[in-house]
Amino acid sequence: MELKSRVMKAAIEVFDEKGIRFTMDDLSAKLGISKRTLYEQIGNKEDVIRLFIQEAFASIKEQEQRILSDSSLDVIEKLKRVIPIMPAVSDVLDYRRVYEIEKTYPKLFAEIEGHLQADWDQTMALIEEGIRQKRIKPIHPVILKEMIVGTMNRMLKDRFLMDTNLTYDEALKEMIDILFTGILHEAPL
Repeated sequence: MELKSRVMKAAIEVFDEKGIRFTMDDLSAKLGISKRTLYEQIGNKEDVIRLFIQEAFASIKEQEQRILSDSSLDVIEKLKRVIPIMPAVSDVLDYRRVYEIEKTYPKLFAEIEGHLQADWDQTMALIEEGIRQKRIKPIHPVILKEMIVGTMNRMLKDRFLMDTNLTYDEALKEMIDILFTGILHEAPL
């Protein structure tokens, strides 16, 4: 297995165990390599976290493309699947601890927020297509986007997930359910 992949897997494990307080010593011990090798090949702790953020959002984009190109899905089903996409590592990462990044590494948390805001063109096109098909009420897509991004951002901040005892995935699915029952046209009686 490539070193970057091994580092990401180990970083997730130590992050889940210790939160943002994990050290490069923790990571090198988990990997069974010297700290020096880790610094030479990957960089410092901030670089490790940045690597994870980049890989997580690359994973989201790959999944998004698969959903968008699936001709068996209608516009509503695509939206329901695209909006709450979780990175491939989501089954092992405890998202309830991501808020810790904001306090210790605000620039890295700003990168997460930037990723949440970026690259909505295809999702916006789906929303607009849903409106054209009269499957979605005539709304301002930008407002819907801001509501979604704002909710996602809030879920990652502070102790929201810890306090509500929800996983990020559960919270996203609940958000989608609330949004879609509120924006879909009611079936005619």
